[in-house]
Amino acid sequence: MTNLAKGLGALLVGTGALEALRAVLAGLYVAGVLPETAGALGYGGLTVLGWAASLALFVGLAGFSYRAATNVRAWEPDFHQSPVGAAVGWFVPVWNLYKPYDALCSVWSGSAIALDADEPRGPTRIVEAFWATWALSILVGRLFGAGEALANPGDVAAAALSAVACGLGAVVVLRIGQLQDEVAYARTTANAGSSR
Repeated sequence: MTNLAKGLGALLVGTGALEALRAVLAGLYVAGVLPETAGALGYGGLTVLGWAASLALFVGLAGFSYRAATNVRAWEPDFHQSPVGAAVGWFVPVWNLYKPYDALCSVWSGSAIALDADEPRGPTRIVEAFWATWALSILVGRLFGAGEALANPGDVAAAALSAVACGLGAVVVLRIGQLQDEVAYARTTANAGSSR
């Protein structure tokens, strides 16, 4: 699970860097430092790359949610989170405002319970911070984005929030991957010890 988490974490960090650069370029354009043609080329190109990276992130996060929920269900038969629901929740409008958050929290909790260690039974505030900044970046972008214009302060704020959300998301994904690897190792070690 760690390799999947590391790959997705790297994609999140890369997308976050792209969003940070987009925020800087939009800020320079809004401040009048960049002429419109240079701003359009740089900011517009980064926006298209950002859309492609966001699509890859949604697919990656859906796959990660599916895999992580499947793992917990194998360890904890009473685990309530459906792996399919955890994955599909990323793509269904309105439902995607809550279901992925619920899936990540459930997977974190289920992994911690299966590990039966000192890990808190529920996710730390990092999942809430990730989800809040991600949702806020979308809300700010939709409500205060430039629309037809190249960029405005709303675009700067949305891109900056998106960059922060990507960084926090990388931490969440890496921690869940680490937790699940610890559970798999503990169970493998216990099974090896009991078969002797």
